[in-house]
Amino acid sequence: MSATALLLLLAGGLLFGAAVPPCPLVPLAWVGVAPLLFVNAQLLHWHHRVLAALCWSFATAVPPITFSVAIGGHQDARALALEDRLLTLLPFLLLGVVAGGVAAISGKWWQWSKGQGHLWVWSVAALGVLAEWLSRWLPLPVHLALTQSSLNLLVQPAWFGGIWLVSWFVWSANAVVAAAILQKRVNLGLIVCVALLWGLLIVLSLLFPVRSGGGMKVAVVQSPNDPLEIARKVKGAQLIVLPEGGLGYETRFMHAALAETAKETGAFLVAGFFESTPSPANAAVLVDPNGREVLRYRKVHLFLGERQHFRKGKEVNAHPPFGIAICFDTCFPDAIRKLAKQGAKVIAVPNYDPPSIGSLLHYLHAAFLPFRAVENRVVIVKADAIGLSQVFGVYGDCWAQAPLGRETVLEVAVPLAGGGLYTFLGDWFVLVCALTVVLLGFR
Repeated sequence: MSATALLLLLAGGLLFGAAVPPCPLVPLAWVGVAPLLFVNAQLLHWHHRVLAALCWSFATAVPPITFSVAIGGHQDARALALEDRLLTLLPFLLLGVVAGGVAAISGKWWQWSKGQGHLWVWSVAALGVLAEWLSRWLPLPVHLALTQSSLNLLVQPAWFGGIWLVSWFVWSANAVVAAAILQKRVNLGLIVCVALLWGLLIVLSLLFPVRSGGGMKVAVVQSPNDPLEIARKVKGAQLIVLPEGGLGYETRFMHAALAETAKETGAFLVAGFFESTPSPANAAVLVDPNGREVLRYRKVHLFLGERQHFRKGKEVNAHPPFGIAICFDTCFPDAIRKLAKQGAKVIAVPNYDPPSIGSLLHYLHAAFLPFRAVENRVVIVKADAIGLSQVFGVYGDCWAQAPLGRETVLEVAVPLAGGGLYTFLGDWFVLVCALTVVLLGFR
């Protein structure tokens, strides 16, 4: 691999990284993968393709880590354990696996002349979406769409086809740029086609009537200490959400305190804790204003080391208009979609994001939530013990956000809706992309 190719990969990685949350330069994601696609379209050995993916992916880590450290001055990165520092790099390594795999296959397609020009662009975009769907079996799911999360308008097509549709546009934009470099000419028709399609879906998603579900005042308790004590001071909220595992291990005294707090506040209460019998589980309950437990949920998607300590939850049930998802569950579309189909309009999310350099994992996790809200037109109420507790409205707009490293309470009244096209059709767009790959990529 030449020095020029290496410089292109590093430049592309830095450009793409400047769009990764919390970095604000969203449009750079539309061109940042193009150098990786371009380099892989050259005659390379497979070990060079692996090296290309590694160089590009670790370059993407530089801007978001640097920016998160700059805005998160409360944290001393040197105090972090080695495993926490390595965990910070894991999303970028997995990004390299997905993007590098797509680039390697699409590069071979280009060399074999199996789809140059516009057909190659559609094949690359479809393959990218399919690779992202398969990433659900990696330690962390990978989505290029997360780079678009801070611009609310660009998230709206998720109402039609989920996060996959937004990722498709990011892959398409990069493939258009790569094809232009490879062919040494700009295909204006293709650029206009992609831009118009994206714009049309944004407009349609905003114009499509949303079923009104009234409004609700919600409260979020952000505290690593005694969230119940703080919750008792909340007045007038209809729902109060506490952090993941905030009540420790389950005891009858815990349930008594929870019931008493619900009665005092007159609100529904969602609290996270750890079950110890019959076997350990990461769980949360919904308690009504009379102090009765009306819903219990066990975390379905366990994060890394949790799999060695807790059993996996098997049921996803709602108590309309409420549903519960715990932390890592929100990184996958299935749990929230099931809750929305059962009539949930407000998803309470007890949360605890692990320590990372600059609290970067807090920002990366937060980028998933606008998509979950838009996909199903639900309100997301996330309570974290350490920081970045948030409330997202049905259009994926952030109604309230707590700062990092501060004990606080968020209180906000939000309008309700419920249900989107994605809620009822599911991953239909992934199937379209799989069919496209078969018909165009391997024809």
